[in-house]
Amino acid sequence: MSHTVTRLLCSLGVSPQVIEISSSESVAYEQREEVPTIFIGGRLLGGVDKLLAAHINGSLVPQLKEAGALWL
Repeated sequence: MSHTVTRLLCSLGVSPQVIEISSSESVAYEQREEVPTIFIGGRLLGGVDKLLAAHINGSLVPQLKEAGALWL
């Protein structure tokens, strides 16, 4: 799913920072959070479902602008 997230953000003009976790870290991490976990401007947005919901309801672009990740 991280490919989907990256493609969506790039299509909006954002250059996302992607941090991959190793397989040994992923087991412990997956038990705590959704993978991929998405942050915008240091604030937790959530998983792919939250990102897509924000995109569909029109709140994603304003959040990206507020975080300084998007200039329009």
